[in-house]
Amino acid sequence: QELRCYDKVIELNPQSADGFFWKGYVLSELEQLQRAIEFYDKAIDLDSQFELAYLNQGVAFGDLGQYQQELRCYDKVIELNPQSADGFFWKGYVLSELEQLQRAIEFYDKAIDLDSQFELAYLNQGVAFGDLGQYQQELRCYD
Repeated sequence: QELRCYDKVIELNPQSADGFFWKGYVLSELEQLQRAIEFYDKAIDLDSQFELAYLNQGVAFGDLGQYQQELRCYDKVIELNPQSADGFFWKGYVLSELEQLQRAIEFYDKAIDLDSQFELAYLNQGVAFGDLGQYQQELRCYD
């Protein structure tokens, strides 16, 4: 039902980056990730500054295990908006998944610098410190 609404938006306005974005979002929720990526691409083609489309596309690439493409999406978010705590957080998250823990910690730090209330950044940074055996630093993340 929801997909048909976005199909109608796209039919009425084929230049609607939002229409393509939201259809991609719904497809992601339905775990049709490759199709979602295609719709995020269309949204980005129409609006190359669409930060949220890059973020969501990155998550979809990650869910498919395509980590290099995922990292490129977050790099683009950071390029578009160097104040994006989400861009730095998600890049840190991927680096953690790739076991590049020290680099991940640096990106979590940047996310926290940009948003001192970013709980998930503190939690993930703590896990990374713990995985490195740096338990004092890990504890500080949870204070």
